[in-house]
Amino acid sequence: MASQRRAKLEVPQEHFQERLEYAEDIGRLIWKNGQCRGKPVGAVIKNKAGNEYRYFTLGYKGVNYNLFEHCVVWLLARGEWPEEIDHLDGDGLNNKLENLRNVTRSENNRNHRLSKNNKTTGVTGVRFYDKKSPLWQAYSYNTAEGKQIQLGNYKTLFDAVCARKSFELKNGYTERHGR
Repeated sequence: MASQRRAKLEVPQEHFQERLEYAEDIGRLIWKNGQCRGKPVGAVIKNKAGNEYRYFTLGYKGVNYNLFEHCVVWLLARGEWPEEIDHLDGDGLNNKLENLRNVTRSENNRNHRLSKNNKTTGVTGVRFYDKKSPLWQAYSYNTAEGKQIQLGNYKTLFDAVCARKSFELKNGYTERHGR
């Protein structure tokens, strides 16, 4: 199976237009022809973070391509492949065009839910740091470089959370980040 990235390079937009129709009212792709004519595409899958998306396979010249519905919706509506799609309401199954925006990976990372692994504080980017001299650490990640950014160590959880929230405001994180 070929990836979506490869499909961007090899499958012409016309092939998608011949096979699929975008139903704006429900935000879904519908098959135009073949055995599945008139049926919505895709099955729901979860990524490692537990987010749900619609995913489907489309064949072209003997190769099957694995695709996310929201990316193909963007292609059909805007005439170009998105760099990465952000679902404004956080619902990966809501593929209505007004809920989608084309963003960079860095922008999309500023809009993540709270990780399931965050059991200490319930706040993204804040953790208990040192048991000997109880400190709370505020941090973030530079996704472009793949490095952690230390925002500081604090005596109280409140101060660490304030440092992290201040960082988020200065760096364009969305209101929904970490919720």
